[in-house]
Amino acid sequence: GYDRALFVDPPPEELTCTICHDVLEDPVQTKACEHYFCRPCIAEWVRSHGTCPEDRREVTVDDLRPASRII
Repeated sequence: GYDRALFVDPPPEELTCTICHDVLEDPVQTKACEHYFCRPCIAEWVRSHGTCPEDRREVTVDDLRPASRII
């Protein structure tokens, strides 16, 4: 993700990846639980764990979709 120090004001938590704790870069969303992550962060996480880091639902790389335009 993008380093939070690059921003003048702290970005909203909704724009922060809970894996790397930086601002979302190339954001994607999980299909079932709709959590947002940086694409590289969640792809690596899913390959290692097979779950969503937020709620531990089962997730595959195929379950990821581009984040909504608002994000």
